[in-house]
Amino acid sequence: MEPRRQELLRMLNHPPGGTIQLVRMRQDLLRMMRSEPDLAPLDSDFCHLLTSWFNRGFLVMRRIDWNSPAAILEKDRRLRGRTSNQGLERSSTPSRAVRPPLLRLLPSRDRR
Repeated sequence: MEPRRQELLRMLNHPPGGTIQLVRMRQDLLRMMRSEPDLAPLDSDFCHLLTSWFNRGFLVMRRIDWNSPAAILEKDRRLRGRTSNQGLERSSTPSRAVRPPLLRLLPSRDRR
């Protein structure tokens, strides 16, 4: 039987915007756990659910290049702290400079 906490978290995930709210709740929880270690079981529930919702089988990896939507290129620029598109080459094959910053968080076997 599923813990009631997980059942509640699943229900909170259903409405539009629910997932981002749960991610923000976990951010808060991680901060609170520094002084309240008794919250660890709740964090385990978050980890279990978030891992099942965001496993590799549900994600679609796509290269970011000049054909990517402008919103993605702009977000990449902001995440890298650029004020312009400096360092980006116009190419159909993106260089390492064009790859998304989150790519380095993937295990090396999953990087391309």
